[in-house]
Amino acid sequence: MVQNAWKLSLGWDEEFTRSLREKFVQWFRELEALKEGRVPRWINITADATKKFFIQNFCDASKDAYAAVSYLVQEADDKNVQFLASRSRIAPFKGATISRLELLTAFVGARLAKSIVDALCWATAKCFHWSDSTTFLMRITKEENWSAFVNNRVPEIRKISQPSSWRYVSGVVNPAVLPSRG
Repeated sequence: MVQNAWKLSLGWDEEFTRSLREKFVQWFRELEALKEGRVPRWINITADATKKFFIQNFCDASKDAYAAVSYLVQEADDKNVQFLASRSRIAPFKGATISRLELLTAFVGARLAKSIVDALCWATAKCFHWSDSTTFLMRITKEENWSAFVNNRVPEIRKISQPSSWRYVSGVVNPAVLPSRG
């Protein structure tokens, strides 16, 4: 919405269009509902127990934004899942193809998972990364000479995540779709 407002190039004293104003009003109403939501912050896991747990990290991008969402999953009969963290970014106005944004979200997602592992001292924790971008998934596994933009990011992603830990997930079931597409 903010991006759409900027694209209108309105002066400081000019009003938003009616449709944009209605979107902002609806967004503010939805923000009120967040007061009722609770996210548990305490995680009952020791460093030794990380063999029984793993991090599921989901990435997605759209023309408007890109995001990564991480969950902790307990390997047990009753699969306990807990939200850990998320990161989202607004897509640049110009020059950002979906393929480029998918690469950026993979970079953000890999860094998010690494920051979780580092912060919680879970060096032995398994991480699985999920993306619906088959282009990115091909790039992470192959050694080729791409554009400078790609060549600067893929090695960084490989440094902080194992290429074999990247998997395909359909956009229909990808939880990172919500922050990336709204």
